[in-house]
Amino acid sequence: MRGLSVGVLLVVTTLLFGWPTSDAVHAADYVFPFDGGRVFFGNDDDGVAANLDHVRDAFLAALIPETVSVQDFDDVPEATVPTTPPGTIVDFPGRDATVEIVSLANEWTQIRGYHSPDLYPISEPHFLVSSILGASHHHFFTLDFSSPQYAFGFYGRDIDEVTVTTAGNRDAVELRYVNATQPAPLDDILLHKLDILQDMEGLAPADGNAVFWGVISETEFNRIKFTTPHGGSEAIGIDDMIIGQPIPEPSTLILSCVLAGIGIAYARYRRRRS
Repeated sequence: MRGLSVGVLLVVTTLLFGWPTSDAVHAADYVFPFDGGRVFFGNDDDGVAANLDHVRDAFLAALIPETVSVQDFDDVPEATVPTTPPGTIVDFPGRDATVEIVSLANEWTQIRGYHSPDLYPISEPHFLVSSILGASHHHFFTLDFSSPQYAFGFYGRDIDEVTVTTAGNRDAVELRYVNATQPAPLDDILLHKLDILQDMEGLAPADGNAVFWGVISETEFNRIKFTTPHGGSEAIGIDDMIIGQPIPEPSTLILSCVLAGIGIAYARYRRRRS
């Protein structure tokens, strides 16, 4: 059963020598695993987004290139995002996918140009900016995708809320799944709540900082909610949103190869028997 031997050899070789990986993706100190996926994160206190391109590149290297699409808001007209559905809908070029933006803020969420010295586009002329006022308000906006996703990334500005340094109590991204096929009310399931500044425990990034943040999830999601822990006066901006299909993890590839080897061996065995 030569095919089976090939599959077993692949597993043994991988266990002994490891799966070939990109050091930029799997060995970098800006890639953080969590139970159910990986986060790619970088912060620049001077607000220079170009200093974070290596983090973005590592995130992109983990995606299948032909599935990647970027929405940079540059061709989206300036507008105030509605606070109730239907929201502002933007597409991802080259992909059969759109995202509906709905403001949850007490104040406003807008697609616009320059806002302040701390809040301005990563790529000119437009970006998405959201502000809240009031201690009882904790949500900026949601992104509702027209189809389930496994990966999402973006550049952010002025995401610096670390006044509470306990994990789970800073500006965060919530990955959620909404079962839109069932009758209302929709079952909005929280899959993961991830700190945007999750590698800066105990540190206070500067006002006007720039971040790149990306997530690859093992579980599909179709809603993202941006939240903040304790309300007050807070504003954030995001730009250059990225979606794409992740490259299969080594364990998935190994299993596929093993199953293929077993299938080939079994087919040959059946032919010999007949």
